[in-house]
Amino acid sequence: EVRTIFRAAVKELGPDASYRRLSNRADEIVEQIKAEPEKFEDLWSAVERKKLQRTYQEEPGKLTRWVMEGTRKMEAMQFIVPFVRTPSNILKRAYQRSPLGWADAVLAHKEYKAGKIGREEYIERIAMPMFGTTLAAGFYLLAQQGGMTGGGPEDYRVKNALRDTGWQPYSFVFVVAGKKVYVPYTRLEPIAIMMGAVADAVEATKPEAKQRKFDEAVGSIVGSIRDRSYLTGISDAVEAYNEPGRFLSNYAQKQIASFIPNAIRRASWASDPIYRETKPEQTGVAGFLEETERTLRSRIPGLSSTLPARRGSTGREIETQSGVLSRFASPVQLSKEKRGREVEAMLAEIGWAPSLPQREISAGPPGQKVAVRLTDKEYERLVLDSNRRASEYIGRTLMRSAAFQRLPDTEFEGGKQSKEYVVKRAYSRFRAEAYDRVRREREFRLRARDAMMEERRR
Repeated sequence: EVRTIFRAAVKELGPDASYRRLSNRADEIVEQIKAEPEKFEDLWSAVERKKLQRTYQEEPGKLTRWVMEGTRKMEAMQFIVPFVRTPSNILKRAYQRSPLGWADAVLAHKEYKAGKIGREEYIERIAMPMFGTTLAAGFYLLAQQGGMTGGGPEDYRVKNALRDTGWQPYSFVFVVAGKKVYVPYTRLEPIAIMMGAVADAVEATKPEAKQRKFDEAVGSIVGSIRDRSYLTGISDAVEAYNEPGRFLSNYAQKQIASFIPNAIRRASWASDPIYRETKPEQTGVAGFLEETERTLRSRIPGLSSTLPARRGSTGREIETQSGVLSRFASPVQLSKEKRGREVEAMLAEIGWAPSLPQREISAGPPGQKVAVRLTDKEYERLVLDSNRRASEYIGRTLMRSAAFQRLPDTEFEGGKQSKEYVVKRAYSRFRAEAYDRVRREREFRLRARDAMMEERRR
């Protein structure tokens, strides 16, 4: 730990010593420590302590120790909380380097006056919140100018539509050759948490935030912490426990897929830039097993491309823009603004986006209709005939209309229609027509099957 050694040289020679003298003395101290480490136990301990702090491996607090002890006694907990010490120390560093850290700075001042801590520790605990507050102010101005993104819309469908334009949450925004390029900052821990909270706060105050409630804004900030890669295991487990009907199956799939080495998964992603759909054609236990098989297949090179493509709210395939080498080796994935995504941008602007169609339909003769789950091919055609055709109509016809452009986004002014109302009606009409076509085709096949079975009985 170079800084600790240098501080020891400053303490010995005084702050007025030249940099050359301090540097030479620091080198001498290093050599002396190597030759006679027993004479420098205090300094050696300080160096080791700083090394642990730099790698977030220092001794945690009481709560973290309690969790770590629980994971040691219950091995199953290690699947939910595989890492405890590092995440807790990262969160602690984020707190200390945020404006909230001034509370610890006040405490440090009292302890220093009482002689409980030394001058170096006092200065360090004062400097951390000062540094963090200065950064927070700078990032606030940057976010106001559009140079940073927060978590984006609360509605996941609107957020996905915005993603389809190339937008990316919690990223720096650069303009290169007339296109926006999004560079994630989530890896810049421990200040990334503070940066995300500042960007979320800025987004919550913008007019296009649709006057979000205070609790929704706070929820977005808390969500930026919950979605950290080292905390997803805990948040996923809590969701699966609270709403097993919605999240338990997905949580189980993630745990099973985690047994595939990360290198193989990244190799699969590098060879296939399209996100693949793993939802099963069947239901019940058979559906769970099929989804498990598909999830594993999606993470194996060469097999992932045999799955159907995942599609966004406008019916387009969802794919990454990163290069092959970046997808395989880089932990940070850049995203570029996409051309020809005017419909997705408009949906994000009005704050509404269509969901994908249900996979089950009701088919059969009147009075004898049964729930039928669509095959992959039938469902893909349904999405293309509903969401994709509606989006093409909206982009080709509605958005070129001056009357449509004059409409308010969502508010009704003097009985006027809104863009949201007109867009919803268009998607509903195309979806109803698509459902009707798929239903007629399935009923035709059901009648043909029944006729064949009757013929065989005869």
